[in-house]
Amino acid sequence: MTKTMMIASILCGLTACAVDGEPDHSSAPTVDPVFSTVLDKCATGDNANATTTVLDFQDDTYTRTATTIDTTCGCAAWQVDMNANGAAQANQDYPSCRPWTYFDVAIQELPSNDLGANVSNWGTTSKTECENSELDLSIEENVNGTWIAYWPTTLNHFYVFHPTFDATTGSCNELDKAHTVTGAGNYRVKARAIRGLDQYNHGYAGVVMTQSGTL
Repeated sequence: MTKTMMIASILCGLTACAVDGEPDHSSAPTVDPVFSTVLDKCATGDNANATTTVLDFQDDTYTRTATTIDTTCGCAAWQVDMNANGAAQANQDYPSCRPWTYFDVAIQELPSNDLGANVSNWGTTSKTECENSELDLSIEENVNGTWIAYWPTTLNHFYVFHPTFDATTGSCNELDKAHTVTGAGNYRVKARAIRGLDQYNHGYAGVVMTQSGTL
């Protein structure tokens, strides 16, 4: 998967289990790159955080930083509430916070695209915290105005991926996951990156949502 420039900040393995649950660009050969449009970094409900239109070979990303998630959107308080009382109560108490990032991608021409998310820096040197961090990821397709499950194939399920720890460098490794969608259509990448152990209330890591055109 080709990406030009990433802003640092989003196992089961690619065969990971699905779980119940809820711009930096390259040039296109024939058209100018179409940049992702930030709609609302603190979007709630079913509203997208950002959107992009794919016209030709080009890559696009949208970055939702940890600072935005933890401070501007109040997600640190959301997570404390979630740990104590469950997600439904936290959503009610902190309606301005949605830990999930939604990136809408309108694909017009390319036969296939890789859609996914990336976390390059988990902000920890703890092996235990690293291995308990996670990237949750799913892709939906809009069909006649309704979002339906694309990957995994059950709506409101998602894949869970865990980073690995490099004992030689003492660092928590980058995590980069994507899935190929084929043909034109309107797709939504949904992801959240949770840093560390829930009981320590470390909060959410920043996430880069990615789109890359492929042959």
